[in-house]
Amino acid sequence: MENAIYKDNLLLALEISKNYEFEKQIRLASAHKELLCPDPDCEHRALRYCHGEKKEAYFAHRNNLHCDYALFDKQNTELIRRIKKNVYNHLISLGYNVQMEKKLLPHHYSHLLFTSPDGKSLAVELASNRLLAIRVESLLKQYYEQNMKVKWIVIDEIDRVFQENQTYFIKRFALNELDNNDLLIIDSDCERVAQYRLDKKNYGDKYFTSLDCLYEETGTITDLTLDNLNLSINGFDARFIDWQIIKETRIIEQRKREEEQKLRYQKMLEESKKQREIDEKTKLDCESKKLEDGLLGVDTPATHSNGGFYFGIKKVSNQTEQEKTDEELKLEILAKIEQQDYPVYDSMGTRWVKCEKCGLIAKADVFYFYGGENHVNLGECNSCLRKRMR
Repeated sequence: MENAIYKDNLLLALEISKNYEFEKQIRLASAHKELLCPDPDCEHRALRYCHGEKKEAYFAHRNNLHCDYALFDKQNTELIRRIKKNVYNHLISLGYNVQMEKKLLPHHYSHLLFTSPDGKSLAVELASNRLLAIRVESLLKQYYEQNMKVKWIVIDEIDRVFQENQTYFIKRFALNELDNNDLLIIDSDCERVAQYRLDKKNYGDKYFTSLDCLYEETGTITDLTLDNLNLSINGFDARFIDWQIIKETRIIEQRKREEEQKLRYQKMLEESKKQREIDEKTKLDCESKKLEDGLLGVDTPATHSNGGFYFGIKKVSNQTEQEKTDEELKLEILAKIEQQDYPVYDSMGTRWVKCEKCGLIAKADVFYFYGGENHVNLGECNSCLRKRMR
């Protein structure tokens, strides 16, 4: 126990040994059973003062039956005591009005109590990951009924990466229900701290799910400050807001890029549609010309109306057209596929296109879109489209 009453004054165990004469006085008072438990409901209030070389100073009941303070002290681990004292000493050094182990609720003691100059209070609760949900809910309800703010500090390793929906309940509780959706963790070394805040701002479902919604900072106990009844890493709130602004800026930029890409693809599709109509007309012209050349038995180059070229194959009446493989046809157009001034056709009148994504050179029927200004022989193949849409 940290506190005791002596001659109507509240004593703090860790302060007694700072002065030899005062410690002697308190040890004599302890022997005469003049040190009393601060709990007004305690039925056996006599305490004794203990301090040696191995353990820090503390008070203990001579008979701890039926005492809320004794029960609270029994539940405190050595780790909780050390962390509580470290936080207390730091806040006291900053000039804050802080008390340890204060009875604020029926049958319950808060680990720390901060009182602001205007009389407002903040209770600080230290908790391990074993704290049950029903206990958290009960204490929160009682603090609410007392119109008192409470800050929970979870004792856990801060190097462990976690997600909001895959962690201990006490952490989820802090992130979802406490003021500012805030979680403060102190490491078992009693020095390092980590602070998290859940960003519940609505950025739009599409963007929110793709962004990290948990802001994190690390530091030490000496970085903690009390500001507006909130225990926090110094400057955390301002940096969290800056982080939100950065996210919003990136989202705006992403939306702009997507809109530009949408308009660009729409334009390319429209140009591709026009190009296909031109190709269809050109193909019909080619077939008509080849038929005419075949019937006349001539071998002359024909020019498409849109500037493309093909070379007819000499035909005579009743003679079947020469067959060519795709590789042979591809070789015909390779030298012309890179230029974007006129569309490229093979000797059979088939349109060829190059994919801007993967470099595939193939017949136009395997392309999702192609054509357009400065992209006459360029497009996107169906395979690249499927990969992009996954």
